[in-house]
Amino acid sequence: MEALVQQFESRIEIRILEPEEVAKYWNDMVSDIQRSMNRNHDRPITDILTGALRRGILVWGAIESGELIGHMSVEIQKDRLAVVALGGSRSVEWISEFNDQLREFAKINEFDHVVASVRPGLQKWLKPLGWKVYRVLMEA
Repeated sequence: MEALVQQFESRIEIRILEPEEVAKYWNDMVSDIQRSMNRNHDRPITDILTGALRRGILVWGAIESGELIGHMSVEIQKDRLAVVALGGSRSVEWISEFNDQLREFAKINEFDHVVASVRPGLQKWLKPLGWKVYRVLMEA
């Protein structure tokens, strides 16, 4: 059973994507990122692509057999990292590793903290990983 669990866990590779990989997977990410931009940010989606290509925004990818199944866009700000988009399918299989890598990256690079502006439905995935609700934005 343990070998089966290890095989299951190891088939998904999670890492920061190179700019050319962001371009390659952009069509797989664009609808999730657009939804995030519409709900949480007052900026065009092209800011994410431009930032990722110039490395002002880092995009983590969860890749299985060459297919992108999850992604997280993180903006490098003055003293913190800010998750600006998070999406994909089968979140339960990769969200914990994204969280661990993001926190480790912040620690190694001496960022004061990490924040995320995400849609309300993602709270169910982030709260068990130690994320706390800091602010609620409502609209009518």
